[in-house]
Amino acid sequence: MVLFTRYSSRLASLALPAVVVLFATACSTTVPIDFSAPPPCGPGQAGFTLQASGGETELLIKAFVATRTGSCRLSLPVGLEIDDAEGGQLAAVASQTTVRTTARTGTPAGPAVTWIWTNWCGQQTPPFTARLLGAQGQAYAAQALDGAPACLEPLRTSQLTAVPGS
Repeated sequence: MVLFTRYSSRLASLALPAVVVLFATACSTTVPIDFSAPPPCGPGQAGFTLQASGGETELLIKAFVATRTGSCRLSLPVGLEIDDAEGGQLAAVASQTTVRTTARTGTPAGPAVTWIWTNWCGQQTPPFTARLLGAQGQAYAAQALDGAPACLEPLRTSQLTAVPGS
C-alpha cells in the first residue's frame, strides 16, 4: 500500500485506474502498454477481398482487409491457391504467408499482402480462380482470373510469391 499512496497524486492527474498502477509497480519487469492499439479482431469481424491485375509476364493478386465495425488487429496465416475451371488446384501454384495488419472500417489504404504469379507453362487455360484460404482450408475470398502469366521459361515451374504488406 505504501507504493500506491506514493503514486496516488500522479494517479489522479493521469486518470488511470489504481489497479493498473499497483500492478505495474509490483512487477519485477516492465511491459509498455499501448492504449492506442486496437483490440484483436473477433470471429467474423474482418473480411477479405481479392483484386487481380497485371501484364503479360506476371499477375498480381492483392488481398485487402476491412472490418464492418471498428478497428482491430489481425494476425492470421493464409494461403493463396489458383484453381482451374473445374476447381482443381494448378500444380505448384500455392503460397502461404501470415497477414499482420490493422483492419479498419471502410476502404483499406493498401493491400495486406500481394502475391506475384509468374511463368505459367501448364496445360490448363483460363479462366482460373484465385482462392484465399485459412490454415484449416476455410475460404476467405475468391477472385476470377481471366488470364495467366506468360510462359517465359518452360523448364522452370510456375511461381506464386507472397509479399506481405505490399
